[in-house]
Amino acid sequence: MSEKLNILILAAGLGKRMKSEKPKILFDLLGKPILGYILQTVKNIKNDKIIVLVGNKAKEVEGFLKDKNVTIAYQKSQLGTGDAVKSAFEKFDEGSSVMVLAGDVPLITEKTLTSLYLSHQSNNNDITFITMELDNPYGYGRVVRDKSGKIKNIVEEKDTDDDEKKIKEVNSGLYIFKYDFLKNNLHFLSNYNNQKEYYLTDLIKLGYQKNAKIETLKIDDPSEVKGINDREQLSMMETFLLKRKISSLLENGITIKLPETVYIEYDVSFETDVLIEPFVIIKGRSIIRKGTKISSFCYLENFETEEYQHIPPYSNLIK
Repeated sequence: MSEKLNILILAAGLGKRMKSEKPKILFDLLGKPILGYILQTVKNIKNDKIIVLVGNKAKEVEGFLKDKNVTIAYQKSQLGTGDAVKSAFEKFDEGSSVMVLAGDVPLITEKTLTSLYLSHQSNNNDITFITMELDNPYGYGRVVRDKSGKIKNIVEEKDTDDDEKKIKEVNSGLYIFKYDFLKNNLHFLSNYNNQKEYYLTDLIKLGYQKNAKIETLKIDDPSEVKGINDREQLSMMETFLLKRKISSLLENGITIKLPETVYIEYDVSFETDVLIEPFVIIKGRSIIRKGTKISSFCYLENFETEEYQHIPPYSNLIK
């Protein structure tokens, strides 16, 4: 059984639907690049190596990663997820378990990824991947099982027949593979399809044909694996994260008047007994000390207050 865990984060995509020269995974999401969320999560999981695959606008992404203690791999052309893993293969430690994650899935939790790894290890699987059951599975790859319940394939929406369309268990796109399985099977992937791309999902079918041990980890909260493909989804994700941030603050001794009017970025930290009035913006790595009162229409960025400080209306405090 493998002892090492390598984590590959796929961050080479073009992000065409963002309609921007900027790489999708560097778009700001509540004060942090999208890629920063998954990086923060995986750094809390015991691992031997984090590899980030870059391609589109590689120099910009490398600039963000320069102080992040990660290994960088390169995908020269956008030829699909299978090619992405092929491009990073030489960076993997021999005999490791290789977790493959998307760089645009900011809500995945440390708990879920740890459960994925432990399930993979304890069952000595060749492939383990995260699935979920959806009442409306339209648009997702269906997890197809044989009569005995073994996983035989993942069929994308456009390729499903009438029976497969009814399947509610769908693929999340997050996987963990045994190194030797990748070594022995990646080269069998074909781009004989409409997109002329190499699909990582084809490894499921290959594994079934070779009697590999393939299992799933089914999660209850589909939002954990929700990706960001366009600016509308980015906005919806930011709204969700802001509500979660404010809810957490309210539960931990912070009073926020009219919370729907307040914007507080992800990395802002608070001590207790803080009062925030309506129409306040707090950004960056600001630190709000105990007993602070922030009046309406204030803007704080990378600012540290003093204890029991009163910040008057319309203050503009930037450090």
